[in-house]
Amino acid sequence: ASKEAQQKAVLSMTTLNKAAFEAARSKDVHAATDITGFSLLGQAHEMATASNVSFILNSQSIPIIEEALEYAAMGLNPEGLYNNREYLEGSVLFRSEIDLERMDVLYDPQTSGGLLLSMSKADGLLYSQETGFPIIGEVVENAEAPLLVV
Repeated sequence: ASKEAQQKAVLSMTTLNKAAFEAARSKDVHAATDITGFSLLGQAHEMATASNVSFILNSQSIPIIEEALEYAAMGLNPEGLYNNREYLEGSVLFRSEIDLERMDVLYDPQTSGGLLLSMSKADGLLYSQETGFPIIGEVVENAEAPLLVV
């Protein structure tokens, strides 16, 4: 990995979720989880099914280190990614043309990921403005799958 990619990864993994959590405390958070070995899609699936809703995730809004996509394109993926994909089979629907490497990264097991928060649209916009963290999707009534990725 390039020095820049290494620095981005280390910064991402060593940045505590405390500041993100503290900023969310003033919002009406409906659900929250940290992204771990179950991957972003695995954690989102858990939240959606526990709440009897579906999530529409915008794949282009999800922050990804560019070199992670390059490594995924080379097939350099951890075994846990394939376990996550198998476990979620039938629960994730990709609605648009999404590159395989982007799909792979969304199934990638994270050991030190960020937070996934669910809150009202108004609170989400305010939270995003205050923190700089992106809005990556929306909650909808049960759709054809717990997770729709566009």
